Amino acid sequence: MFRNIFAVFAVSASLTPAAFSDCGPDYQQTLVDKLYEIQAPDAVIDPGALHQFVLDEHAKCPDDYQGTAFSVYLTSVAVAREPDPSKKMAQINTAFSLLRHASDHYDSNMKPLTYKDPNGVENTMWAWSTARQSLKNTILLHMAVLAENGTVEPSLSGGEPAVCPYGEETRLADEDEGSFWRTVLRDSSNFGTAGMGNEDEREEYDRKLGAYNRAVGYAHNRLGALASACPENASQLLFDRAKVLGSWADYSARQVNKIERAFNDHRIHSSDRDRMSALQDQLEDERNARAKIAKKAYDAFYASKAETGTHLDFTFMDKETYVDVTGWAKAN
Repeated sequence: MFRNIFAVFAVSASLTPAAFSDCGPDYQQTLVDKLYEIQAPDAVIDPGALHQFVLDEHAKCPDDYQGTAFSVYLTSVAVAREPDPSKKMAQINTAFSLLRHASDHYDSNMKPLTYKDPNGVENTMWAWSTARQSLKNTILLHMAVLAENGTVEPSLSGGEPAVCPYGEETRLADEDEGSFWRTVLRDSSNFGTAGMGNEDEREEYDRKLGAYNRAVGYAHNRLGALASACPENASQLLFDRAKVLGSWADYSARQVNKIERAFNDHRIHSSDRDRMSALQDQLEDERNARAKIAKKAYDAFYASKAETGTHLDFTFMDKETYVDVTGWAKAN
């Protein structure tokens, strides 16, 4: 992954680096040289030292947008290799702080990051692309994994985020966060039918269901907390939260339908009919309760949309889910 970064984002060019009076002429090159250093075949990466390098360099030149955005990527390399949970969390929060700092210092007239490769060939890249890639592929993923192992970032459990990563000019990064959670939940929600199979299969289903429900909780809490802490991006974050909770209610509805099909196809043994019928009723109650929560999330988004005039709107399938949720929320 790291070796491909320049192949993806670099183009040969001969451009003058952006000028920053307090950064020195080699600031951006120093950051890129560090990446080449840790990519060397015999490199031994010390994540703590790499994290400290990022902090020290950023302190020298905090207003260089391209350098700050590229530092998000370097920090993600440390995050991916750090074995200590508390240190990893500190590195994640550094990445979030750098994202916010870059967002707050965006300049539409800036020039791309300019650097020389080890052969002396001058290249450029737009470093924000690397920052967004790092957010989706590494930073949020490791935050979620830490939570599953007991080190929980406050916003995942209902508190305020340690850092609001998204300022006025997010350049789609807030959308990337919503997309991350929706993808995690989509990929973790297809694991069979409730109540079916032998005892071991039902236990495995329950284990996967527990992980899925925890992930929904993380997403619900995180997106809601960010909407409060990052008001410039509230509409986007509330939009994604509504989609997450709508899909959560829809999951229960799909399980009800799967059990109904199993009854109709005579796949449920007569000795299990009472148990499965009771489970189906339980899932209907669960669907309705989740729909009430989702309906509030949809309402919060629509209120924000009316206030801000955002262009965001749901797809046809999402609107169908909204209609279903509204009906389920009214059920007794």
